Amino acid sequence: MMALASGLFYREYTKIMDYKEATVLSGLHTHLFTMGMMFMLVLLALAKLFPLLENKWFKRFWPLYNIAFIGTVIMLMVRGIVQVVIGHPSTMFDGMIAGIAGLNHIALSVAIIFLFVGLRQAVNGNDNKEGLI
Repeated sequence: MMALASGLFYREYTKIMDYKEATVLSGLHTHLFTMGMMFMLVLLALAKLFPLLENKWFKRFWPLYNIAFIGTVIMLMVRGIVQVVIGHPSTMFDGMIAGIAGLNHIALSVAIIFLFVGLRQAVNGNDNKEGLI
């Protein structure tokens, strides 16, 4: 639903503001669709095939991924709206926006690592309490 709403927002907001240049808002729809829906469908299939939900690494992945994903989406929206309002991507807030977005991307990367470690353990059928892998 959010992916559809963001696509509609992008189209209508840029039309109302008479903005013709490229903006980060155009990527918001794609991020929400792939990382929010498609990725979750893949996780659902994996959880049905393997005991992933009980895995300690998956339990670390889940909240971190969701928090970082929401933060990434918010920063994409903020950057896109600022681009449309100001008229160009470079603003006095650009460094701050990039920094927060970067922290969210780092958290997403860490979450994905947690997921792959947990997935490896779930596929191999062990919880491996002694070490990382």
